[in-house]
Formats: sequence, structure tokens, C-alpha cells
Amino acid sequence: MPSYSYERRVNTYKFNETLKKMPNISRQERDYLNQTFKKDLQNGLSAWELKQRINKLHYNKGDVMTPSDLNRVKNTVLKRFEK
Repeated sequence: MPSYSYERRVNTYKFNETLKKMPNISRQERDYLNQTFKKDLQNGLSAWELKQRINKLHYNKGDVMTPSDLNRVKNTVLKRFEK
């Protein structure tokens, strides 16, 4: 597992700002993702941990986001936070 410094941790603010900059994400999807990750992001997540959490959303059957939407979010967010 790669090591990440504290500065590389993604918190709620950084996550939300990244989602706001995504042109093809709806407010409903952004709110859903913020709510889904709210507890995890309080102390921050490494890019690796965030990737794992987003991947788990693919298995949520009642999810408001399609797998292609989740992949787009994952790629955008990880591009911003990975080394």
C-alpha cells in the first residue's frame, strides 16, 4: 500500500470542491456522494482509501449513480489527489 502524507489526505472540503468543478455531475449526484462519504472524509482519506470506497459503490443496487458515472467521478477525483 502506498504511503501518503497528511497533506495528501482528502477531506470533505477538498472532495466537495473537486466535485463542484466536474461539469457533468448533477447536484443530486454531488449531494449523494458528499453524504455517502461524509463520515469517512471527516478525518481525511488517502487517494487509495477513497478509490476503494468509490469502487464499493459499484455494488450498491439502489445507487443513484450509474457505473459509468462512478468511474468518471473516480477518475476525476483520483487524478486530482494521487501522486
